[in-house]
Amino acid sequence: MAIHTAVILSPESNFMAEVDSIKIFGSIASAISELDRDKFNEFYNSVKTGETRISSSFPLIKDTLFFPMPIYQFEYDKDLSEKSEDIKVFAKIKDIKNTRFVSQSVFEEMLNSKPGLGDIFEKIESGEWKLDKRCLYIDEESGVEERNFLIKRYEITKNVLNRYTYGSTIFYSQAYFYNCDLFFLVKTSRDILKLIKTAIKLLEDRGMSQDFSIGFGKVMLRDIKEIELNEPCSGGMTLLSKYHPAEDEMRLIKSCDKYYQIKEIKGFTKNGFHIPPYIFFEEGSYFKLNKVKGKLIDIADTRTSLNGIAYYIKSR
Repeated sequence: MAIHTAVILSPESNFMAEVDSIKIFGSIASAISELDRDKFNEFYNSVKTGETRISSSFPLIKDTLFFPMPIYQFEYDKDLSEKSEDIKVFAKIKDIKNTRFVSQSVFEEMLNSKPGLGDIFEKIESGEWKLDKRCLYIDEESGVEERNFLIKRYEITKNVLNRYTYGSTIFYSQAYFYNCDLFFLVKTSRDILKLIKTAIKLLEDRGMSQDFSIGFGKVMLRDIKEIELNEPCSGGMTLLSKYHPAEDEMRLIKSCDKYYQIKEIKGFTKNGFHIPPYIFFEEGSYFKLNKVKGKLIDIADTRTSLNGIAYYIKSR
């Protein structure tokens, strides 16, 4: 068993972006810098060196923790391939492959045994596991239906005014709605954890968003507690955060066995500075490596950093 520190949040408004490890780090760093510049430097350096690692946030439904669906290659299953000629079976297989979150019990089983697609299908058909709203969980873990669990991404309409022509232009931005609590994991020292808690108390009033002035990103700190995860002792690793490899890690990443998804991160800071595109490995990605650190990316001419430090757990 491995011990992790979980920070549990209750969203009280929508978010303009997914609450991933980049967003969480940026919000905490911004709050600490306003409270104490020396403490900010301490926090920043602890993240940059890898002493402090922060995961992305995931759903907490009642008392059940959900994690990202691990990414790995399903081996060919002849029996399941023949069954998939049935349209209902084919649709179920498609739903399994589109699963976004898995409960802690399912997650731990996947880390340790990597069940095949046929095994997962049989567990769902037998009723041992349930698949609902892109979440996979065991029958005893209730709450998905009871809480009407929902993470919804939608578009909101905005209007920009031209100060010279007095014309207006409509544009759209994405927003995220969470009908559940969220948690993220932290590996750090006791002193830095106190800083993080203090920062979140400030964020309760201000919000974890650049658009906090119009009500986005409101959260309440519900709890900070230790949790246990049944991880294998060796093998590879599964990401629970965004990850941008450091230069000396690129050779290892290229040569190891891996299953992954990537995402391009770009945009603008709240002061209008351009953030050039960077590629990150996404949550659930797998690498046949013992450890990685990642990189904290400092954006030139700004006081902005993108957190590419990896938070990972062991997997077979």
